[in-house]
Amino acid sequence: MKRILILFLIFFLFGCVVQKEQLELSDVEIAVEEGKLKLIEAQTVGVIMDKRDISQENWVKVIECAVGYSESLGRMNKTIVSYGIEGETCLSDQTGSVGLKNCSEHIKENMDYNIYLVGGNNASATFYEDNFKIVVPENSTIQCKIGNN
Repeated sequence: MKRILILFLIFFLFGCVVQKEQLELSDVEIAVEEGKLKLIEAQTVGVIMDKRDISQENWVKVIECAVGYSESLGRMNKTIVSYGIEGETCLSDQTGSVGLKNCSEHIKENMDYNIYLVGGNNASATFYEDNFKIVVPENSTIQCKIGNN
């Protein structure tokens, strides 16, 4: 019994100490006009699609938005790099399959600004210091594009 208790405590403490990797993007909100300017001035834009904790239907909407934003950014002569996030893995043609820490480092070192697309219940869009986070609901009818093009 004593061994079981000790094993349980070790497992519990170890489980509490070990943190899952997270995608490290800014959570410091900025004004809409400042965010728009950052996106317009950026030459290299990361389009990050996060598949974690959403339904397949919601994932399809996230991908549709990624395509829409990529097309409009391409028309603005931006260099676009796509990243897909699933679990603790990040996939990109520039990084291959890497952990979220390495992915975060690549994004910070190589992207001028990012569009971060996540699934969720309610649509929202918020500008942060290094990303424009857009929550795309499963029943989304929002237009996923930049500007009037």
